[in-house]
Amino acid sequence: MNWVASILNTSEGSRYERQFCGGSLVSSRWVLTAAHCLLDEEGEVRAASEVRVLLGTKNLNRGGRIRSVSSVRMFPGYDAASSYGDMALLRLRSTVPYKPARLVGEGTHFVGRNGYIAGWGDLRSIESGSSSFPVMMRSAFMPIISDEFCSPHDEDFDGSVMLCAGHEDGSPDTCGGDSGGPLARKVDGRWRLAGVTSYGVPGCGSVGTYGVYAWVGSPVLRNWLREQVGY
Repeated sequence: MNWVASILNTSEGSRYERQFCGGSLVSSRWVLTAAHCLLDEEGEVRAASEVRVLLGTKNLNRGGRIRSVSSVRMFPGYDAASSYGDMALLRLRSTVPYKPARLVGEGTHFVGRNGYIAGWGDLRSIESGSSSFPVMMRSAFMPIISDEFCSPHDEDFDGSVMLCAGHEDGSPDTCGGDSGGPLARKVDGRWRLAGVTSYGVPGCGSVGTYGVYAWVGSPVLRNWLREQVGY
């Protein structure tokens, strides 16, 4: 799983302490993540110099390779209030020797199939509310759900650019710190990225809720990705 990325800030501290979002390597120089991950506390886009990308390891504090970022590219139609188009690309200053995940084709969503999620996000219990972040990457499979189920539960859900996925009992689920990470399926031996972790409704792991993902196969988003990444 060397293509699953951890996004780090440039503050003092260990890699574990600096991790704040996830991402996916989609070519030797590009990492796909969520647009909201690249906004600072004032809502401004972070400078490329303020971001690092860790790839090639499941352990935040051991192994892998860290790359600096030469540019941050936000989907131009991104709306922070509704999470419309919650997608961004990080261009690495130098390549990495790992096989990237591929993007799904336009219109592909895998509804009714299980999607793979991965990251270093919060493992907190809904009941206790206490936060716990892992050093080792966690992963799980969860069903990708139809727009007809998701729309009535969330007024901001837009099936033209979003997917939703989750279990009826709420677990497993993505949570804070998993944003930007993958929703993927393995097809013919190759990982295909269908979604980018965006937000949860109403939170993490609640019964009867689900997670929302920016849809990589969206005609709108896929066209922008094609222009940027080249396929």
